[in-house]
Parts: sequence; structure tokens; C-alpha cells
Amino acid sequence: PTQDSGFPGPGAALALYVVLAVALTWPLAACMGTRLPAGDNDLWQNYWNFWWWEEAIVSRGQLPYHTDLMYQPGEVSLAFHTHSEANIVLTFPALLLFGVPAALNLATLLGFILAGWGGYFLAREVVRDRRAAFLGGIVLAFFPQHFEQSLEHLNLASYQAIPFFLFFLLRLARRGGWANVTLTAVFFAYDSLLSWHDGILALPAAALLLAWELGRAARPRL
Repeated sequence: PTQDSGFPGPGAALALYVVLAVALTWPLAACMGTRLPAGDNDLWQNYWNFWWWEEAIVSRGQLPYHTDLMYQPGEVSLAFHTHSEANIVLTFPALLLFGVPAALNLATLLGFILAGWGGYFLAREVVRDRRAAFLGGIVLAFFPQHFEQSLEHLNLASYQAIPFFLFFLLRLARRGGWANVTLTAVFFAYDSLLSWHDGILALPAAALLLAWELGRAARPRL
């Protein structure tokens, strides 16, 4: 299909992804400040990350990339620790106002919503059909492995920047423009600050997408 009109538009798609995310992760939204996902290992590392960032920045007035809470006496570097900085920064107001569970749960919920919305924009750019794009966003956001990762590995479950990065990269390849250059760079940085694993994984996907686009451009148009 080449028609890009009708329902759902971007705003309606976002609203529907919010409804789906709340419904499919229920009762997460009902107990944002009192309960956590059902993980029992790395979940607590992510919990500590949120707590430590507030403790370091607000209480101690320092950067959270070193701590004296381990290996006493002295400090240990956290430069290569998995922080998922973008998740913490974006939910920092919730962290300050409502505590760690609310911030962690909000980051988890946003991961589903924004992955769906990013998938919608990317698929719509490729197929030019809003209904197909909406279904593509559902597939990207709500497949089983995403739910499994959201129980333990917030950083790996937070891949919502990848479809936005690929969307603006595809627009850059097709249309050029400094706005697309900037947005491609911003979403790659956002992706890498959510999880450096996903930042690395986005690069081969980007290479394949560019190769496909260059090959498509070289073919005669019917």
C-alpha cells in the first residue's frame, strides 16, 4: 500500500499504545509506588541504581560514577557499571517525588509505550500505511521477550530509542537535512544511554537499513 491516511494517526496511535501497555502489564499501573516487577536478581541492581543516583546527586552532591559503599576503605569506580542513565534522568522527577518503585515502574511502562510509538513511525515510513504501521508497533513493543526482560533487565527492555533512530536515519537517507542529522544523532545517543548493548545492536540494523534503501533507490521505479 502507498496510501498514508486514515486511522490511526500519530496521536491516536500513542493513546492506543498507552492503553495496551497499561492493560498488558496490569497491575503495574495500579501499584506504581508500592510494587515492583516480579524479578528477583538483576531487578535489585536496577533498584539500587535509582536509589544511588538520588543519593549521590541530591544527598552527597557528587556524580554517581564512583561510590564508597563497596570495598571499604576507599572508593570504587562505577564507570563501567550498567546505569541506564537515560531511564533514570527521564524519571528523576518521579524518583524525587514518589520514590524508587514509582520511577522504576514508570521507566518500565514508558519502554513499552515508546517502543510501540517508535515502531509505528518506522513502519509507516517504510510501508506508508497507518494500519500496518500500528500493527508493526504492537509487534515491536509487546512480543514475549520484551515482557521477560522487563522483569529483570530494565536496560535491555528499554530499546524504545532504536526505532526512532532508524526512522530518522531512513529519513536522512531519503531526504537529507540537518534536522534529520540531529535527530538521528540524538536518538542514537538516547539509545546508548538506555543501554550500551542496544547502542551496539542498533548499528548493524542501521547498516542493513541503509543497504536496503540504497538498493531500492538504484532499482528502476515502476
